[in-house]
This record gives sequence, C-alpha cells and structure tokens, in this order.
Amino acid sequence: MRGFPLSIWPATDGIAGISFNALISYASSTAEIMHTFLLRFQSASSVENSPASNLAIIMKFSALALAASFCAAIEATTNFRATTSVVNNQFSALATSLARLQALADRKGHAHISSRCSQARSQISQCQSSWQGISSGYFNSPWLARSSPHAPIVQNGLKDCGDFLAWLQIQPQFSGCPEYREAFRSCQTNHRGCYSGCQPIWEWPAPPKPSSGSHSGHYKRHTSLRDCPAHETACPMAVGSKSIECIDTKTEITSCGGCVSRSQGENCLDIVGADEVGCSDGNCVVFSTLRGYKLSKAGRPMKA
Repeated sequence: MRGFPLSIWPATDGIAGISFNALISYASSTAEIMHTFLLRFQSASSVENSPASNLAIIMKFSALALAASFCAAIEATTNFRATTSVVNNQFSALATSLARLQALADRKGHAHISSRCSQARSQISQCQSSWQGISSGYFNSPWLARSSPHAPIVQNGLKDCGDFLAWLQIQPQFSGCPEYREAFRSCQTNHRGCYSGCQPIWEWPAPPKPSSGSHSGHYKRHTSLRDCPAHETACPMAVGSKSIECIDTKTEITSCGGCVSRSQGENCLDIVGADEVGCSDGNCVVFSTLRGYKLSKAGRPMKA
C-alpha cells in the first residue's frame, strides 16, 4: 500500500525508495550515540583545544553517523523488499500446486477432496492479497508489518492450508494413489516455503529508540507539549508512552483524524484491500485497491 499524507504525496520521497521519515527513524539511535560521545568529548577535552578544532572533529563524526544511518535504512528496505518478493513467489507456487491437486481430484471424481482444495485455494488467494498489502505498505517500517491487519489473514490462511494438507494425508484415496502423493509433496514444499519465508517479517526488529534523557531524537518528536506548532496535535509515540510527537492529524496518514496512540483517528495504511491511500482534512481516502478488491460507494475497499 502506498500512502499520500497530503492530497498527492509520494510514499518514496527519500533515497532508494525510502521516505525521509524512515531514514530519520533509523538515524535516531545513531544520533543518540553521537550526542553521548560529544558530551564525553567536550568534558574530556583540555582547555588548550581550540573551538575550531573541536568543531571540525564534531562535524566529521556527525557526517559519518548520518551516512551510517542512511546506509542502514537503505539496507533494511532492500532486505524487506527481497524477503517479501521471495514469499510472493512461494505463494504463487503454492496456488499453482493446489490448482493441480484440485484438477487431479476432479479427474478422479473425488468431490470431497476437490471441495477442500477449492477452500484452500481461496484462503491462499486472500493470503496473497494481504501479502501485497504488507509488501507495498510497510517497506518504510518493516517492524510494523506483524501488527498490521494483514498479518493475521496471512497467518491464519497458512495455518488452515496446513490443516488441509494434514487432512488430505488421512484420506483413503490418498494412500493408494501415487499421483496424490506427488501433488501433495509439491503443495507441502511450497507451503513450508511460505511459512518459513514469512517468519523474518513477523520477527523484524524495530530500530532502537533514543532514551528519554537524550536531546536528540526522531523527527517531529518532542519532550514537551509546548513544542508543537498550533496546527499540530501532541500525540504519544505509542500507547502508554510519555514521549510526544507532533502530528498534523488533518494530513498524516498514520494518524488521520486523531492520535492513533490514543485510539483516535485512523491509520490509513491499515485499511484492508487498499493500495494507494491519503489523508485529507482528517479523513482517510482510498485512491486505488489491491487485486481482488474494488471501491465501494462509500469509498472503501470491498471484495470484487
């Protein structure tokens, strides 16, 4: 899913397809380390050191820290895209294997197996749609994918497909038919590939957050409510968090219409079935949908 915080705002307005907010998120931990170093450097410097010399050293370390954080963000996004692409191919292979298995059941006249195959294929199709939502909507913040509404659809779909494969093995028709065993092995291999491929996404580590005592931090984060401009709202960074970030809830796609961390407003990126979204005057707007969905009269995705 691609989001447009303003009427039309590219989700990839940074380097190598990464938003600047994502880059700065990765830079926050590096900035804190630099802040601590500089404090220690200043206290350890002798009085003979000239301010110009100190400033030159500080600028060099700052440039190195910024470059390192940008490289980390680019690498994380590249890894995320590669991982989701591999899993997407595995889902396609699994769907093909299930289709062949169903065709075999139809030829054999085993209606009950064909029916269960059809159900499994439908579930994997839903998994594919949800996986597209994860792939396109969370490359800027991969660690949030596991808590998205797409995640349980994928997880439950794979579990149900695994249950179907276990059921198939105990059917009388299965044991006496080499063709079933061959088709089953193909489904099982691709199912395992999907399951194991998803795990790195569910376990993706979040970038370290700066400590509350640090003076450096994420863009738009402030330690005082008074720091927020008049047109922005002071929102907790997370549920129960004491740290504050200033958000324009009229245009921010992750807190559209209110602070999501206070159970207000809506995260437009979490709209199931949406591809391109935006936030206009505090309301989520869906510009396009993922495959298998269409826009309803209310402007929300619905099954096609």
